[in-house]
Amino acid sequence: MNKLSIVKDVIDEWDPQNFLKSGCPDDEYEVEIQGIVEVLEIVNGPKELAIEINQIFNKAFDTDFKKEKECFVVAPKILRLFN
Repeated sequence: MNKLSIVKDVIDEWDPQNFLKSGCPDDEYEVEIQGIVEVLEIVNGPKELAIEINQIFNKAFDTDFKKEKECFVVAPKILRLFN
């Protein structure tokens, strides 16, 4: 399984904006997932990844994204799948 697929599985399961649960296309988070894959190469640990994930989703959804604490749960999950 490649990095994109792993991150997609975790983000889709999380579905932070409830888009997938409400019937949106399964590529709804494609841009955000790609951004997360890109930062995987430069982050040092789950805390940094969580901050990056939060920033990516904040940029994408502006003031509608208020799930910083959830990013700190999702980040270690993503990193565990790479080990």
